[in-house]
Amino acid sequence: MRPAIQPIDHLIYVIFNGSSIMRNVTTLILVAGVCMVSFSALAEGKGPRNGKRQPPEEAFSACESKAEGDKAEFTAPNGKIIVGSCQTLDDRLVLIPDDHKPKRRPKSNKDES
Repeated sequence: MRPAIQPIDHLIYVIFNGSSIMRNVTTLILVAGVCMVSFSALAEGKGPRNGKRQPPEEAFSACESKAEGDKAEFTAPNGKIIVGSCQTLDDRLVLIPDDHKPKRRPKSNKDES
């Protein structure tokens, strides 16, 4: 008497030793799953500024009762006191630290004629 094949054992057998159609379908499902996970992970980082880093909410709160150019400060979650001036960013005032250095964009390789 032959031992009964368990359903999961049969599925594994069909996937790895079965027809080439079954292997192709399995590969397609796995690739689609990886793509969906990758795209959803990329989409999570996107915010209202097209994926650029946003200042912490404390930076916005520090400038709530201020005018553009006013000095302000807040305490970061790590305990460091951040001092800077209020500037407009996406129609909101936000504290920009005094030691903030904007990222430099690479120069374009276009010939200027």
